[in-house]
Amino acid sequence: MSTENLRDVLVVDDADSIRRYLKVTLERAGYQVRLCSDASEACWEIDSNPPDYIVSDWQMPNMDGAELCKWVREHELPNYIYFILMTAHERVFDVVDGLDAGADDYVQKPIKINELLARLRCGERILELERRLRGPAQSLTGYDID
Repeated sequence: MSTENLRDVLVVDDADSIRRYLKVTLERAGYQVRLCSDASEACWEIDSNPPDYIVSDWQMPNMDGAELCKWVREHELPNYIYFILMTAHERVFDVVDGLDAGADDYVQKPIKINELLARLRCGERILELERRLRGPAQSLTGYDID
């Protein structure tokens, strides 16, 4: 599978201005972008159509981004989802908590779009590797590996 197919991003943030900014910016970079205003909406969206990436705010009402990440990691989804937390947290132990929750990466707010795009490209390499490894595993077992 070409990395061109690994372009579906779910943005989760309770701030409408950030959601709209990321949608416009990521679409210009060639990504397909879906938006959710909170984690419970994101859970429904992930269950119905898992994205390749999730870019989630850390601090949201009800369920925060780290809790959303834990929820994603605990569910058996058909493919790995590359998870990026957006945070204003600067303390090392906060970042460690996010990574320990299962996040693959994080970006500091305010968002530097070139940095976010670079982190998404890193995710593309990892997702492409996962998909390439799936093929040989399926042919060895004769089963669809989920």
